[in-house]
Amino acid sequence: MILSANVLTLLCQQYSHEIANSLFYALLQSWAEMRGLDGTAAYMAHQSTHERGHADMILGYIHDRNEQLTLAGLDLPPASPASFVDLFVMAQARERLTTDMIAEICTQADAEGDWLTRAWLMQPAGLAMEQIEEERTTQTILDRIAARRGMVPLDASDIADMAEMPGNIVHDIDCWIKGLA
Repeated sequence: MILSANVLTLLCQQYSHEIANSLFYALLQSWAEMRGLDGTAAYMAHQSTHERGHADMILGYIHDRNEQLTLAGLDLPPASPASFVDLFVMAQARERLTTDMIAEICTQADAEGDWLTRAWLMQPAGLAMEQIEEERTTQTILDRIAARRGMVPLDASDIADMAEMPGNIVHDIDCWIKGLA
């Protein structure tokens, strides 16, 4: 079974998106580094490398299916967070977009009966399972930020409404994040 043009196009778009994610996290790393947030910078560097690994997985699968990669445009979001909290709000939004794009590939593969692509995406170390971890981690960071501020976020608007935090709380969370890198 060869890849359909539709699935191949979506995979190539996902490859470009994962490269853009890697660059996005590198920009977030730089933002954190310039503010002395070593733990956050290390985490963002790890994420950048991890996203590049996702792109490499996609490229390998495209090659395994005897197809050639074509590059789609890189859609880079602005990476100038307004605050420490905004850094993670932006990361969470990016991860949710990535999840939606992977779901679109799954949906297209299902519609075409392409069970090989579906199985590849859903394997234990596959992109779909990786996205569960990525969203969980960014949500855990946002929850930890909220908890340190004495808040329990109930929805996205609660998180987005959090103002910048005092330096000691940022430092404590930065040290904790370093353990995630």
